Amino acid sequence: MVVTGSVRGAEEIERGLASLGAQVGGMVREIAGMMIEHPWTGFLGAADLVMGSAKVITGNWAMQKHIWALATAMVNRERRIETVKSLQGLRIGVFGSAQWEEVCSGTITYAGEVGYSECAAAFARGRVGLAWGPTQFVHSYSERIMQAMAGGCCVVADDRLLVRRDFPGVVRFDWGDPAGARSAVDAQLSMPAQSLEMGKRGRAFVEGSCLWEHRVGDVFEGVERVGCLR
Repeated sequence: MVVTGSVRGAEEIERGLASLGAQVGGMVREIAGMMIEHPWTGFLGAADLVMGSAKVITGNWAMQKHIWALATAMVNRERRIETVKSLQGLRIGVFGSAQWEEVCSGTITYAGEVGYSECAAAFARGRVGLAWGPTQFVHSYSERIMQAMAGGCCVVADDRLLVRRDFPGVVRFDWGDPAGARSAVDAQLSMPAQSLEMGKRGRAFVEGSCLWEHRVGDVFEGVERVGCLR
C-alpha cells in the first residue's frame, strides 16, 4: 500500500505557537482541536467559534492568515499520522517529507520524498493507494486522488462532498476516525481481484476524463462565457 503527502515537524509547530504568545497560541490549539474532532469544520468556521467567543474580530483576514497555516499544519499532522499509524501491520510505503521518518516503524516504511508530478509513479508501486484530500479544505479534493487512479491503485480516500460527486467508485472513510481507514483498506486487500479491477477502472477514468486534453476546451468555454475573451 502507498501513501503520499507531507507533515510538519512537531518542534516547528511548537515554535510557531510560542511565537504567537500564550493567548493567541491557545486559541490556535482550540481551533485545530475543533477541526480535528469535527472533520467537516473548516478553519473559518472554527476560528469564528473560538475567537469570536473570546471577542476577537474574526473578519480580519490579515490577522488570521498567520494562524491559518499553523492551524492547518497542526490538523494535517494529527490526522495523517494517526491514520498511518492505524495501518500498522500492513506493508505501507510512505512518500513525503522527512518528518515521516520518526513515525515509520514496523511494517510502515518511509519511502522518501517525491515530487507532486511523480506521485502517480509512486502510487503505481502499491495495490491500494490512500489518497487523502487537502487539509486546508474540507469539501474538495486535490490532484492526489487522480494521481492514485492514474497509478492503477484501488483508491481509498477520506469522505468529502465533492469526492462523492466526482468519484463514486472510490472507497471512502471517515476522516475523523483512523480505524475507519484501516477497515476500508483491509476490505480492499481481502478482495484482490475486485481491487485490481477497481484500479483498472480508475486508470481508464483518468485517461478518459481527467487529462488536460479533456479540460482545456472546458476552461476556454467557461472564460468565453463570462466575457473575458474578445
